[in-house]
Amino acid sequence: VLLPTDEVLVTGGSRYYRGMHGSDNRDTRIYDVASNTMSWAANSITGRDYHSGGILLPNGSVLTLGGNPLFGNQQDTAPQTFNREIDVYDPPYLFRGPRPRITAAPGVLRRRHSYLITVTQPARISYLRLMRPDNPTHVTDVNERSVAVSFRPAGPGRLRITLPGNANLLPPSYYMLFAVNSRGVPSVARWVRVP
Repeated sequence: VLLPTDEVLVTGGSRYYRGMHGSDNRDTRIYDVASNTMSWAANSITGRDYHSGGILLPNGSVLTLGGNPLFGNQQDTAPQTFNREIDVYDPPYLFRGPRPRITAAPGVLRRRHSYLITVTQPARISYLRLMRPDNPTHVTDVNERSVAVSFRPAGPGRLRITLPGNANLLPPSYYMLFAVNSRGVPSVARWVRVP
């Protein structure tokens, strides 16, 4: 699952097809794009394999769900049912200190246009991200997007943002707008629409 902090949450899967031989993987790791490194995170409570998914929530947490193993034991003799539990995972960035807040932003943002938004900690904002809502199936999501939004200071508590112009990069959709501070802590997202 793409995170608003230039990281990717990697969780679930299985060593063998659909959890055969009791092979559900509960390891969770965070991939840091900038450093090209993986770090360990808290293990998942539930095994997630075939027909599972992960969804970034507006508060920065990640919801994991599903999983359809073939068998319920290592001997592959007991039947298994579709996993109906959901887990909510709080990434480490939620524990790094106070979160910035986007206190005002337009509800509709057009490509190539500039807008004013109001934020707390404006001098500490490192970057802004538009995150397209997840739409996973079979542990794959071809709709995920993490799009950088350029910005500059625009007076007390305000930033002037400019959206990219490429519709292939930023297709029409609803997006979560996150502000991320210098400690790597994201705001709660503000929902916006790009027509």
